[in-house]
Amino acid sequence: AFLREFGVTYPNGPDPTGGILIEYGVTGIPETYFIDRDGQLLRRWVGPLTERQIAAFIEELLPPPAPPPRSLPLRRIAPGERADVTGPRDADGW
Repeated sequence: AFLREFGVTYPNGPDPTGGILIEYGVTGIPETYFIDRDGQLLRRWVGPLTERQIAAFIEELLPPPAPPPRSLPLRRIAPGERADVTGPRDADGW
């Protein structure tokens, strides 16, 4: 009923036997738990959450984006000149 009433569309795990309530010490309803793949509790909220709040928390958990790849400075090659392609390789991690 709560999920329908508040238009909750994100995945939920029902607890028909109450075992999860006991295991995590639920004190109020609704309570939201973020649990990682190893079963570690990452965060607990008591009260309703919006999808925006959930998305913000997930963003906090994600690693920062990788920096763009570094490239060597480019130099125009004159007509008839040969390009040196044996330059330093440490700039790109080789």
